[in-house]
Amino acid sequence: LDKHQTKTRMHRWRFNMKTGETKEEYLDDEVSEFPVCRNNVLGHPYRYAYCSLFEKGQWLMNGIKKFDLQTGETTRYEYGEGRYGGEVHFAARQNDQSEDDGYLVVFIQDLVKDRSECALFDAQDIAKGPITQIILPERIQTGTHACWVEGERLAGEPG
Repeated sequence: LDKHQTKTRMHRWRFNMKTGETKEEYLDDEVSEFPVCRNNVLGHPYRYAYCSLFEKGQWLMNGIKKFDLQTGETTRYEYGEGRYGGEVHFAARQNDQSEDDGYLVVFIQDLVKDRSECALFDAQDIAKGPITQIILPERIQTGTHACWVEGERLAGEPG
């Protein structure tokens, strides 16, 4: 399987709730998938989105990409040879000061070292690479799906 054959890439849909008009626009030409933003901005205007990148010729996620939807700038980090991740998730920093003030959380499988890790990136500067890596006691499946839920949301959404 080659994810590049699907041609999935970052795009935006805009819905006019008064007229019913829908507009679609592509934001980037690079193949990417599983876009996320900060949980508390879902359904509201937001500036930053994060996606998984794919190795050409494979269905393996080999990096992450950050989109600044205001400026059009992107930054990226690739995991390295024989290292593949899962979906990326955003975790806000305590006492955060901006929309991207937090961490990106991703499980990475290192096929060379035969191990898995939970890697944390500073969401404001993903190009620097992980700020910490927690080695897991067992290797997990490449592409494992996961999600991030803030502690205050574990009991459910406010009514």
